[in-house]
Amino acid sequence: IPFTTIVTAKDVYNNTVTTDSTTVVTNTSSSLNMMWNSPAEPLIFNNGLVPGDEAHAWRTLSSGVATFLTKDDVLETGKTITVTDVNLKTGTSSSIDISIQTDSYRSAASGNWGDLSTWESWDGSTWVTPGHTPTSADGLIVIQSPYTVTVAADVTVDQVFVQSGGQITVNSGSTLTIGSASIPGLEVYGTVNVAGTLDIAAGITVIYANAVLENSGTINSSAATLHFEPLYVAGSILGGKYQHLFTTTPGMIPTATWETNALCEIVGYTSNTTPPGGLNQSFHDFTWNCPSQTGTIDLGGYPTAVGGNFTVTSTGSGAITLGGNLAVVTGTATVSSGATLNCVTYAVTGAAFTLNAGGTLGIGSADGITSSGASGNVQTTTRSYSSGANYTYNGTG
Repeated sequence: IPFTTIVTAKDVYNNTVTTDSTTVVTNTSSSLNMMWNSPAEPLIFNNGLVPGDEAHAWRTLSSGVATFLTKDDVLETGKTITVTDVNLKTGTSSSIDISIQTDSYRSAASGNWGDLSTWESWDGSTWVTPGHTPTSADGLIVIQSPYTVTVAADVTVDQVFVQSGGQITVNSGSTLTIGSASIPGLEVYGTVNVAGTLDIAAGITVIYANAVLENSGTINSSAATLHFEPLYVAGSILGGKYQHLFTTTPGMIPTATWETNALCEIVGYTSNTTPPGGLNQSFHDFTWNCPSQTGTIDLGGYPTAVGGNFTVTSTGSGAITLGGNLAVVTGTATVSSGATLNCVTYAVTGAAFTLNAGGTLGIGSADGITSSGASGNVQTTTRSYSSGANYTYNGTG
């Protein structure tokens, strides 16, 4: 439910301090579900507790006033917002109740999107059987846990909220279009599985912490319209996940903004030997986990860097091959048991590298691998090589 929070600086006479356009104020809430947008990302919401995303919770006063677009996706009562300035002066809102809006929909059972029996609508006082199935012309649309709503015919929607444990499945041959960019048109805390087409070229879609976007079809998106957004939950920073489910064809990783701890995971390949499209992006965490893979896939030089971890969990009886240097900026490049990473002549650089027992490293540099220094296939700051790993030299010298 979106609403506006207005912070006003007052003097001792309760007059607005219109001369103040420099003081920074920061929001907190009695609810971790309360989120704010940021000036840099006006349509993306965060609770402001994730390092690097604090700007979602603060503003600089302009003529004594700061305005936040605020959102809470959980029906709850008695919550408050407290604002604090740099001098630790505070102000707290009156009690806030988050309630459902008329003409909103919620899933009442698993079923097709176009079936009335799948839905209930809010008439202002109670949940009733609707007269039509929801579209972008209606209010909030909630996919409740534990229901799966299947898109079996084309539909355009907005203000869709997928709860943790809820799921949308887009069947092959069908298109789900997110039609509004005024606020996030699709917010996912559960699962969205795309075998058909998810068109978010215009509307904003946010995949939040612990949510999954699964793809074996087509996702039309941009870095502006698809965000994998972190949240601070139970003392940890958690990110959204993308899973690439293609098996015999390469498929395309959707273009997105990959925030802190967002994971792009390649999980489906069997006989495919071509890298997925869309690798030339700024990923945070990237995992390759294809236990049924049978061939060697050359990544073609991308990704060139990941912000967090690069993990090769499984390559089946096949392998993946670097097509260029790979920088692991803050995390660890890991080759696990049952996985093969061929470096050929390229280097893994950055923070850390770990080769676990049972993993295989293909070495193509004339300098091999070293425990330190800027030579060989592994040039990270810290390096760990298991004596139980497999080392294959593919060089010519």
